[in-house]
Amino acid sequence: MRIDRLPAGKLLLGLALAVLLGGTTASAATNYTSGHADIGVAYEGPNDLWPHFHFGGNAQPPSLANDEVEPAEIVVIVPDNAVPRPAGAQWDFLGTPAGQPLWFLSQSSVPGEPFLGIATEELDSADWVGNIDVALKSVASSPAGSNFSLWFTDIGGPNVQWATDDGVPDTFSMPTGTHAHYNFGFTKPGVYQLEIEFSGTHVTDGFQAASDIFTFNVVPEPSTWVMAAMALSGLACVSLRRRFAKR
Repeated sequence: MRIDRLPAGKLLLGLALAVLLGGTTASAATNYTSGHADIGVAYEGPNDLWPHFHFGGNAQPPSLANDEVEPAEIVVIVPDNAVPRPAGAQWDFLGTPAGQPLWFLSQSSVPGEPFLGIATEELDSADWVGNIDVALKSVASSPAGSNFSLWFTDIGGPNVQWATDDGVPDTFSMPTGTHAHYNFGFTKPGVYQLEIEFSGTHVTDGFQAASDIFTFNVVPEPSTWVMAAMALSGLACVSLRRRFAKR
């Protein structure tokens, strides 16, 4: 998939978020560091599909537990857990040579790391025609020369959902009312801002689609935060609303 650039307004929001990665002010984004969460979607009313984070009871920091939060308020922390990219052509989708480091969030729960899934649990199957499509619409920003991929592994090898280096369409489908876990892979340290879109056909309101930017910081370094803050000092912070679950 070609890595596109977003409109200036979304890029500005993304740049402003970079200043907040250190979590040092009252309005700063929160670093999600471990425990269960999903990138989820809810339908808040006519023509109001809402991508967001849905956190489990063990999410860290504790302020996130059992909350639903706007994507711009969260930074997913990918720890320094690099492994060598496996040999074999089936792994070429990762976009880095065999033996080179690969950072990832696992599809299995690992203590001390984010256990992040993708969910349609808040959508009632009676309200939707068929499945929900989940697409990687664009990479708003990422380290130079990097690639991102999403896959799960079964007995037959990696099953690729998204990859920025392999040229396949970056969309997969999920039934409503479900969630699943995948491996999130990154080929370089740094900040990745991924535009993720949910879409489907509502039985009353017709086709619906909505996207938002989800931010990942791979092996965060304080120097990165300082440089971003210096470059963007003077920008006003945007007040972001938070919506809670309607269960």
